[in-house]
Amino acid sequence: MNNGTGANGNKLAFWLVGLIFPVLAGAGASTYQSLRSNTERIAVLESQLRDTDQRLERIERKIDHLLDRDRSRN
Repeated sequence: MNNGTGANGNKLAFWLVGLIFPVLAGAGASTYQSLRSNTERIAVLESQLRDTDQRLERIERKIDHLLDRDRSRN
């Protein structure tokens, strides 16, 4: 005795997959885009930090040089 629930069950399963898959795909795509964007921002900030460190090192060397020169005069 077949009451037809097998075909209806398959239709329901396909309908649910058709509904849920795009939602999951959209969430995954937005997560990926956010991760990529954040990675790019981090790379830019790391580059700026490296440049700032180099500038501070040059300033420290200049200050040390000026202090050494001043000490040698006294």
